[in-house]
Amino acid sequence: MQQRLLAGAAAATITPPLGTSLAGLYRDRRATSILSDLSAKALVLGNGSSDVAIVVVDLCYVPADLADRARSRAESLTGIPAERVMLTCTHTHSGPVTVPSAWSEPDQSYLDVLVRRIGDAVCLAKQRQQEARLLVGHGTEETIAFNRRYWMADGTVRTNPRYQSPDLVKPAGPIDPEVGVIRVEAATGAPIALLVNFPLHVAVLASTAISADYPGVLSDFFRKLEGPDLVVLFATGCCGDVNHCDFSKPGPQGGQPFVERIGTALAGEVTKVTTRLTPLTDASRIGFAQKVVELPLRVPTADDIVWAEARRDAEMQSMDAAGLAVVKAHRILRIRQHGWPTVTAMVQVMAVGDLAYVTLPGEIFVELGLGIKKRSPFPHTFVAELNGTAFGYIPTEKAYGEGGYEATSSLLMPGSGERLVETALELLEVVR
Repeated sequence: MQQRLLAGAAAATITPPLGTSLAGLYRDRRATSILSDLSAKALVLGNGSSDVAIVVVDLCYVPADLADRARSRAESLTGIPAERVMLTCTHTHSGPVTVPSAWSEPDQSYLDVLVRRIGDAVCLAKQRQQEARLLVGHGTEETIAFNRRYWMADGTVRTNPRYQSPDLVKPAGPIDPEVGVIRVEAATGAPIALLVNFPLHVAVLASTAISADYPGVLSDFFRKLEGPDLVVLFATGCCGDVNHCDFSKPGPQGGQPFVERIGTALAGEVTKVTTRLTPLTDASRIGFAQKVVELPLRVPTADDIVWAEARRDAEMQSMDAAGLAVVKAHRILRIRQHGWPTVTAMVQVMAVGDLAYVTLPGEIFVELGLGIKKRSPFPHTFVAELNGTAFGYIPTEKAYGEGGYEATSSLLMPGSGERLVETALELLEVVR
């Protein structure tokens, strides 16, 4: 019997209670309101003999232990092997803390519910599987994303410099303007899911409100357009050094008006792409591969630890020299607490016909994601970051020597990002 593509999608609400500590800053910030609900969204693709689940959650980080628990629950509910659950997060800075730090602790009771709700989303998506087809397309959006690392007049690199500073020279890296779109339709033509892949930090709101940030605006746009049953997944691309701030213009640039503007601009480009989507051929051919690699940490000396302990309670208010000292101190303390010279990282690759979907750990610099796309053997390659690890930034090797916030905070030794790129390319050849 000829195999058919089967697909189902579902969402489960994961909004935490008010008073929850919010992630994304080097200080405690408690939620005082809810602007939009947070969700765990799942798309399950299969061919009758095997399934793969793509899951995206509205969280800043999903640490490895939490991801493992969620994948195991999904497996117990659906039979989909845990390793075939491709779990990433949007990286919203307006979601709950999931990783302990010097200034805030996650709510363990919330994390227990979170694991169950992620599993529920996968289970519901599996139950809703039906004969389907995939369509894919690519667009370009160059007006909402900017490389946030700048060469300054004194020859240094500064992350998030002062708006319209006379010392700005040029960005220290590129952006990736590609908007990747996967549309999943039932055999009847009814919409099932929309997956959008774009590299832009989900950190626009910057308040004490719980929010899905601009991916929530994107989702609302298409659900109003096509109906509430549509599940819109936003797979955050490699954007460790990319955010929404144009430092050549006046600031500040943030808040709900910017959230609405960015989400709407992205929705406009996705709408254009959906008018010229290409159906995937041989979409019932689903390949999957993953590899776990050990990445070396920047192990501190005894003197480093003494220096860092003296700064344990300090808060970072800006990315100047004093702020970066706090960042460096917390990097040292995190590595000391970890207790091992390496950290485990996972790379996953799924292929459906001519489409490849890659997930990587950490906050990956945009150049690394561009490198995977450029060298991929597939005509359509989407790359998503933050696949169930919480060890922060993964810069390019050259960025360590240039400095800036990301290079200062990175737990990993230089070259780790390039190693992940080579691992992804190796897996792409495996599934081709």
